[in-house]
Amino acid sequence: GSVNNETEYFGVLTKSALERYQKAKGIVATYGQLDLATLVYWGCATAPVVSEKITTGKHRYNRNLDVGMSGPDVKELQKFLNNKGFVIANEGPGSPGNETEMFGSLTKQALARYQADQEIVPANGVFSDWTRWWLNKQ
Repeated sequence: GSVNNETEYFGVLTKSALERYQKAKGIVATYGQLDLATLVYWGCATAPVVSEKITTGKHRYNRNLDVGMSGPDVKELQKFLNNKGFVIANEGPGSPGNETEMFGSLTKQALARYQADQEIVPANGVFSDWTRWWLNKQ
């Protein structure tokens, strides 16, 4: 398993090295396992796109979002962030109970705080495949 003496065996040393790597890179993972989060981080896979409707009444996010976009899914994202304590605004548009359908800079900032708290990489405030998959599984 040393440099230039790699093997095809995934043993405890490989598992330990993978776990250290995942923690150092901030990958939300099942540490020591080559899981979807790690493959997505490496660009070898994409987070699953879930488009089916669910019956629990919970919102299902079906598209990526970023600054300048609008729609009812943005409002649901703002509600989610506000309810989780990552408040968009303390008063006015975006504040709890006054969520809007516009994804602006305050939504981006609140989403980045949520991503950092959940150790979602990258924590950049962009609602892309990995963050969307994460929220849909909540």
